[in-house]
Amino acid sequence: MEYSIDSYERLKTAVADFCAYLVENKVANDSIFDCRLVVNELVGNILKHEQSTAFLSVQVTETEVVLSVRSENGYTPPVVSRCSGVYAENGRGLFLVDSVSVTRTVSQENGITVRVKKSI
Repeated sequence: MEYSIDSYERLKTAVADFCAYLVENKVANDSIFDCRLVVNELVGNILKHEQSTAFLSVQVTETEVVLSVRSENGYTPPVVSRCSGVYAENGRGLFLVDSVSVTRTVSQENGITVRVKKSI
């Protein structure tokens, strides 16, 4: 499944659609929650910080959900994620993404690819 997301409203409908797809593919509820977090953080950052269109690709394998997010501007996040301080207003998104994913890679072609376990 692939989505082009250019607004928060479109993000909301894309997340609802891909979550229904995950349910159909027998992905565990905890994993669906993790996938929602990943997509909302990564796509939300593109919409907020780049103000450009995000492209989301979702694939379910035997053991994982593979989520690829890229922007039309070619945004790449830091390789190493760090959690911001307790009183910081932001800066925890990538840290949260890494905490729920099996792996996170970055490539020019696919953008950010995150793998989440299909069942927990």
